[in-house]
Amino acid sequence: MKLNRFRFLGRGLAGLALAGLLLPFNTTHSQPAPGVVVPPGESLQLGLAVSLSGETLPEAGTDVLYAVNLALETVNAAGGVRGFPLSLVIEDDQCAPAQASLAADVLVQQPYLVAVIGHLCSGPTLAALPTYQAVGIPVISPSATAAALSQVEGNLFSRTILSDTQQGVVAARYIAEVLGVQQIALAHDGGSYGAGLAEIVATTLTEDLGGGLLTTLVLDPADTDYADDLAPLALSGNAPELIYFGGYSDEASLLLEALRTLQLDETILFSGDGIKNDAFLERLGALSEGSYATLAAPDEAMDARIAEFDTRYEAAYGVAPSILGPYHTNAYDAVGIVLAALNQVAEVNAEGALVIDRAELAAAIRATENYNGLSGILTCDAVGDCGSGSIQVFQVIEGVFVQLELPEDLLRPATPEAAGD
Repeated sequence: MKLNRFRFLGRGLAGLALAGLLLPFNTTHSQPAPGVVVPPGESLQLGLAVSLSGETLPEAGTDVLYAVNLALETVNAAGGVRGFPLSLVIEDDQCAPAQASLAADVLVQQPYLVAVIGHLCSGPTLAALPTYQAVGIPVISPSATAAALSQVEGNLFSRTILSDTQQGVVAARYIAEVLGVQQIALAHDGGSYGAGLAEIVATTLTEDLGGGLLTTLVLDPADTDYADDLAPLALSGNAPELIYFGGYSDEASLLLEALRTLQLDETILFSGDGIKNDAFLERLGALSEGSYATLAAPDEAMDARIAEFDTRYEAAYGVAPSILGPYHTNAYDAVGIVLAALNQVAEVNAEGALVIDRAELAAAIRATENYNGLSGILTCDAVGDCGSGSIQVFQVIEGVFVQLELPEDLLRPATPEAAGD
């Protein structure tokens, strides 16, 4: 069943989603403001930039939106920040770099904006960051996993999800040590997320695990059929046991369809969190059976709290969070970390206005330590990686992604070479 994502935009969110689109904007950014001053009677603004339409992960973006809204309901019910409520300004970036830059242009012009939750995808996050950096606005993503984001200068970017440095290493180890496959074909979509994740898998497999690559393919996301790209694999007489794909579910679906069209029926598809969604399963049906994906999963100790959250989420929106996407716990924690930082740095001045120094806010977010979140206990490191939990492996079994039991040694620390350092 294809979900109508806008059907679930309850509690006034449909109006909120349009709010940012009604404001004029330009692409000229002022110098970083020393702080935000919110007059009495006004609300602090929290930006949200995710994919809500288009072809790439709109359901996952909606999942993040719902989780953020639930977090803000909790915050405001408890009195907000020093008695000031938080409101949400939503921008749809369609998981596209150009659209993400436009979304950032809109968000930075909001008068009481203190931080941004987003973006959903890594490439758009990298594209939008210069806009936020120009005015000193902290950004915290629940889902952008590219290792390149750990190299961003300054302290404005953080994330509540584990990076592809961990995800790619675990995938390569599972392929070599559990499945026993040493020679693989590699494919990716050429994007920051897909190419970066595929590179970590390849580096780990070849330099750390003694494996090899049969071929590397760069697939154009604009294409609608990959049979021509994959035909050499079928003609070589040496069909790969496994093809690792870095990218999103639409392209992964096309790749798997092409493999089966070329009668490469035994070739396993293995990918990352970009395909771990219901859209992949719905499009392929039985064809998805046996495919693998990795994903950062919350700590098991959080199961009871997550169950309570899931009940609240489903009551509010009429759909289980796992149906829409995997990032709701990370999104909820992103808001929580921003709130904790705001409570540290926000002050009410003599006129009754709330004053937030953005530089102090960014530093407080980066200084997060042992935050008791929904996804686990989060501590941000020097490059803004705050994610908790562990990378887990899932396989499509009887039409659903099932988490597999992993050997304990599979989650051992990565070597510097494998981690891409």
